[in-house]
Amino acid sequence: AGLRILNDPDLKRVERRAEKEAKLWQLAQQLFDYPTMSRLVLGSRWHDFTPRQQEGFVSAFAGFLRRAYMPRLLERYNGETLYFDQPLQLSPSRAEVAVYVIWSGRKIPFSVNMIRRQGDWKIYDVSALGVSAIRNYRAQFRWLLLNDTPDQLIARLNARANPAS
Repeated sequence: AGLRILNDPDLKRVERRAEKEAKLWQLAQQLFDYPTMSRLVLGSRWHDFTPRQQEGFVSAFAGFLRRAYMPRLLERYNGETLYFDQPLQLSPSRAEVAVYVIWSGRKIPFSVNMIRRQGDWKIYDVSALGVSAIRNYRAQFRWLLLNDTPDQLIARLNARANPAS
């Protein structure tokens, strides 16, 4: 579905970029488990957040990821080929899928970790060249939370997700 949106000739026009991004974001919200990602990113610090702050963090983190990665995807995707290996089921509720992107003649490996939630498989981590997004963000947020309160971290993420506001 994502490649169909990226390759849609009607959505390639500059004036339809916002529509294309909105469609991709809607798909991302269906495919990614932002609450699980947020809990894993915060690790043991998740319990330092009130339920309201947890909800705020999930929303802010998802918005931050959208702002960080969607423009790159839209700018850099140029019809690259993707290959998906068969999922490796690690447990009844967890699986890993190897994905390969052929980019500039090179085969770049990714690993997509998924969790089953209410019968649906959702992505909770992506690793590229052996670097886990969850571990990377956990290290960054652990450092930030040495000085920031949960509310300050949420505000920082919201500011990064919405720089014009």
